[in-house]
Amino acid sequence: MNRSRSATRTTLAVLSVAAMVSLAMPAAAGAAMGPSADGLSPDAAKSSGLVPNANAALHGTFQTATGEHLKVVSDDNVDGERTVVAKSAAGDLVRYRIQSTSVTEADRAAMRASLLQPLPKPMYSETRPEPETHRVTAAPLAKNLRWTPVSVVASTDDTVSISWTESKFTAKLSDGSAARSNNGQVVLTNLKPNMAFTAELTATSDEGDGSEYQRERIVQGSTLATGTVSPMTYQEYTTAYVHKAFIQESSVSAVYCGYNSQYTFGGDGRGYHLPSFATPTDPPNYRTMMFANVNWDNTAPYDFVWTKNVGASKLYKNGVLNKTLYASMNDMLVQSVQVGSTYAKAYFNHTARNPLCLWLDASYAGSIRYAEWVEYYRSGTVAIDGYRFKAPRHEMYGRFNTTSGAEIWKTIAQRPNEGFLCLLGNGACGMDFYQNSASY
Repeated sequence: MNRSRSATRTTLAVLSVAAMVSLAMPAAAGAAMGPSADGLSPDAAKSSGLVPNANAALHGTFQTATGEHLKVVSDDNVDGERTVVAKSAAGDLVRYRIQSTSVTEADRAAMRASLLQPLPKPMYSETRPEPETHRVTAAPLAKNLRWTPVSVVASTDDTVSISWTESKFTAKLSDGSAARSNNGQVVLTNLKPNMAFTAELTATSDEGDGSEYQRERIVQGSTLATGTVSPMTYQEYTTAYVHKAFIQESSVSAVYCGYNSQYTFGGDGRGYHLPSFATPTDPPNYRTMMFANVNWDNTAPYDFVWTKNVGASKLYKNGVLNKTLYASMNDMLVQSVQVGSTYAKAYFNHTARNPLCLWLDASYAGSIRYAEWVEYYRSGTVAIDGYRFKAPRHEMYGRFNTTSGAEIWKTIAQRPNEGFLCLLGNGACGMDFYQNSASY
């Protein structure tokens, strides 16, 4: 990914990166596996035969680790997620899965700038709201979207090469071994044919201006069945995303809102956990919730549905309930929805205030604010790209279809509460920048 410093990132001179790679082996496949030391080592090529250079493919060139050109025999040219099959001179097949993003540096700069803008006049309600659901007629994918490759998974029948847009990262395998790459690539060798795998790649850095930088990408796939290339599988029905902000404690001091020590706010009294299958209509256990679901086969206006809701804001005096109000949902919005046959995207623009912290129609204790692009890949990935104020706790999850038609939630990101002062935004304690994903 190209990153300009004006947008948030140019070159990260020091980047601490960790990766977790787990291989889901068939019961009968007890094959040994092992990463190369640098992603392209001669030893890896010797032990595994053909080793594809996934990093070269990230930049548009299909070749082996030794530089042999591979002939492209098929290319579906699908926006968002592309499948290329190539062949060596000896007839060995390589399948490339290339995921791309349409979120640009200009989009990221706009997100960041939006969180620095003055807030509209706060509002609240004394009546508990019901979850508010919107059925959207999604626009088709714009023809002028700018696609940037993010990751490549290149597979043969016994080797997998994984490339990412970070130049250096470490891969930790399920057997406890690890490899460090200096060229954005990790190679897994000595695998069995048709072996499934998942790789979680993570990078974190302090931006130096009060903002934090977090990237995480989960990629998955399998080695090839011997001599054949199976078609890509897709989510049959729907893919969903939910973002919740919550307070872990059951009770927190209200002093930061100007009350004396007798007063406390009620929290949600829970830690991070996967959503229930009743989401988004289950009883609130959060400060705010935003949910959006893309239905890949339905026609408009049922191809994209989003829901928002808030939990009760409760003020206690010496442990006795004093007042209950509800934050306004007017500034919790899902916008710019676009849906294609295998890729969709939507912009989440969220502002919510504690209605018990208002004085003269002004919020003097800050707001829960975030702005993020959510990208849905029909092959089974949900990716998020955005900024947030660093309070309270945030959790983000993707929902996928299983092969049996059931639904399963996967964790995308879980971000901590770094102090309620952070609700005041960038000037108080900076912002989080995050890029995360989940796959199934």
